[in-house]
Amino acid sequence: TIEPKPGIEPSATHIAGLINRAKSAGIKAVIVEENRPRKTPERVAKEIGAPLVIVKHMPASAEGKYVEWMSELVDAIGKSTK
Repeated sequence: TIEPKPGIEPSATHIAGLINRAKSAGIKAVIVEENRPRKTPERVAKEIGAPLVIVKHMPASAEGKYVEWMSELVDAIGKSTK
């Protein structure tokens, strides 16, 4: 993940290491939830040459909606990596 821990902004050193690891691993997309800040994910995506994929946050009441949400998530990721 871009954040070293949930809710903790990454340092410049953490981001640089993340970019290096992502390039080495051949990461094909950077995924961020629609309600999260985009500045750092945009930078990482640009640096590794991958698209930034914005996805919906899981519904608060997932009952009956989980499969639909997962399907949308898979479609968004699939379209971005073609």
